[in-house]
Amino acid sequence: MADLGVNADLSQTVLLSLYMQDVLGFSAVQAGLSHLGEGAGATLGGMYEARLLCRFGG
Repeated sequence: MADLGVNADLSQTVLLSLYMQDVLGFSAVQAGLSHLGEGAGATLGGMYEARLLCRFGG
C-alpha cells in the first residue's frame, strides 16, 4: 500500500507541474521551483516523525 501512496504523490506532482506550465504559463524552472516548499515540508515532516516515533513508540 505504501507504493500506491508514493505513486499517487509523484503523479500529482507531475500533473501539477504540467498544469502550471500549460495553463498558467509558468516556465519549467518556475514550475520546478514552486515545488520546493513541498519537498522541504516532506523532509522536515519525515525528520520529526522519526523523532516522535522513537520517543513515543509506534
